Amino acid sequence: MLNYRVKKYELEYKDGIRVRQYLNNNPGNPGPDRPGWEDLSLHHSYEGYRDMVWTPIDLPYLDVDLDHVDAIRKDQNKQKDFYETENVGTLLFLKCNECGQPGKDPTWFDWAEQEFPHIQEYVSMLPFKTIHQLFFVQTPRPIPPHYDEEKSMEGLLRTQAPSHLHFRWSKVTDWRDEYVYMSKDSGATRVFPMLPPETNAFAYDGATYEHGVEKGFEFKDRCQLVVHGVYDLEKWHTLLEKSYQKYKDYVITSEHFNKTV
Repeated sequence: MLNYRVKKYELEYKDGIRVRQYLNNNPGNPGPDRPGWEDLSLHHSYEGYRDMVWTPIDLPYLDVDLDHVDAIRKDQNKQKDFYETENVGTLLFLKCNECGQPGKDPTWFDWAEQEFPHIQEYVSMLPFKTIHQLFFVQTPRPIPPHYDEEKSMEGLLRTQAPSHLHFRWSKVTDWRDEYVYMSKDSGATRVFPMLPPETNAFAYDGATYEHGVEKGFEFKDRCQLVVHGVYDLEKWHTLLEKSYQKYKDYVITSEHFNKTV
């Protein structure tokens, strides 16, 4: 059985120009960051570690109670620390948001330390020098291809690629039938990875390849923890190599985007 799926789509054009459906309005930086086709980085070569565009990460399974996360989301006393986005819904920040500020490493919110001490301990062991964004997210709707971080971050993200570390929990989806995809042609070719159930950690490129979501869910059913920061590259590459050796059959590389099945 293949450990990925590929789907093909026809792109929409107007006056010979690709219609851009998604406007990236990152928290802390209002307004579109990449408003047009010419602002994307899809034409750049990819130089990620071992050409890993997406990969499972060989880390211990991180447990989270989704009902607990959903209750936190609904707590009006904590909502001042969250961010509502037009595109992906609520971002439940666990520490002050320093979007687009690599090297910043804000402290955890007091309530987050109390509610999720095991996550704080777990995250402290990850191979980061600093973490400028840490939040739960679950989009309630399909999201077109996009980048997570600002264009100004591209240099750092390319150096660290695959740069974005996530943890995922789901009560309602099958790991062999994923709805999140990677793309290098703004959604015409969509590669859907499969995250084997013994881990819930994965990483993907956030500078050259875009990603999107074909179906939304509620927080109580499925969500992700997003960790954005500056890696200790030696430690990160050691972990990536360990992950590659264990999960090489699941790793998505550049060549997967030339496949038709």
